[in-house]
Amino acid sequence: MFRIVLVDDCECSRELLRQYCGEVAGLELTASFADPMEALYYAQDNPFEVAALDVMMPGMNGVELGKRLRELYPGLVLIFVTASKEFAFDAYELEAAGYLLKPYDAEKAHAALERATRLCTVPFPVSWTVKMKKKQKE
Repeated sequence: MFRIVLVDDCECSRELLRQYCGEVAGLELTASFADPMEALYYAQDNPFEVAALDVMMPGMNGVELGKRLRELYPGLVLIFVTASKEFAFDAYELEAAGYLLKPYDAEKAHAALERATRLCTVPFPVSWTVKMKKKQKE
């Protein structure tokens, strides 16, 4: 089972993604956030393999959040969710598993989420997270 975290400042978008995550085998929704900084703080002590990130959020956009999460978890699989095509190249550079343009349908969401599970290799153990933190402090 692979853990996924959702970050979107729009409650209705988070709710829809929650529903789609529940319909895809092999995914466990572990947390959902409206604030990117809260998600980043959560990630420091709670490993996960997949992140679905809204791109256009106040404070920090999803592309920047994706980069910072990858610093913690280099193998993290990213899915971007947005109403704008503007950041598609950035998503491509981060090798995102998906770039969902709002409004998207269940078929596109399921395809991106299933692709993300195929790209995951093994769940990150908690011990790996602790090891990475110690390495960063050195």
